[in-house]
Amino acid sequence: MFCIKCHAQTLTSNSRPHKKTPQVWRRRTCKSCGYTFTTYERISLPDELIVKGSKEDRAYNPAQLLQSIVECFAHTADATQHAYWLLRTIEDSLAANHTPAIQVGHLKQMVYTTLSGFDDLAGVQYAARHNLKEILRKQQR
Repeated sequence: MFCIKCHAQTLTSNSRPHKKTPQVWRRRTCKSCGYTFTTYERISLPDELIVKGSKEDRAYNPAQLLQSIVECFAHTADATQHAYWLLRTIEDSLAANHTPAIQVGHLKQMVYTTLSGFDDLAGVQYAARHNLKEILRKQQR
């Protein structure tokens, strides 16, 4: 990796895996200028993650999922920020599964579980917007 200050080569002086997510924390020091900085490395999703639907298969679109999550946080002032970090959480789970395809129903369930764990109202909003009727029935009981 190159130094963010002078663009020379860096050395990794410390490295630790994250306990809860597929991420690695690294402390880097520049060989040339001595500048020290931290990086966080994440496992990337497969280049062509496919979302398998009942009628057609589509390429995974993080922007579409982000917009869907933002809409569920209309009741908060920090909707975009919450949605961004929840999207990262969902993508970390997808990357940890190491699968090139996911069923749309499984993805919806994963998003619902993540949202409701953070904000119950956002979870209900997501379930209502995405026709997760069985989840809504359980909420009414």
